Amino acid sequence: MIAKANATIELKNAESKYSVKLFDVDVIKDDEIASIVINTSKEIEFIFSLDETGEFNPELQLRVYDSKNNEVFRSEINNSISSTNINKVTGFIEVTTIDFGLITI
Repeated sequence: MIAKANATIELKNAESKYSVKLFDVDVIKDDEIASIVINTSKEIEFIFSLDETGEFNPELQLRVYDSKNNEVFRSEINNSISSTNINKVTGFIEVTTIDFGLITI
């Protein structure tokens, strides 16, 4: 199944670069799924397969790091993606989107 995670990042200090990372949160080790580097306010979107998480219902979290790799933001954990989202009429697996909303740094 393909899933999307998106957010709007608003940077108050546009002179710095920030790394926005999507994680699958686990008990032992959190797995990074995708990342993007930004230096301006923008809407971001990560598109990924649940195969990358190795789970049917991953717990996703968005984290933002400054240019010195200090964590400056951590979202709540979202586990609303499920690989069982199959359209009953067409039989196609639906794309699920997680919206982390507006994040101001």
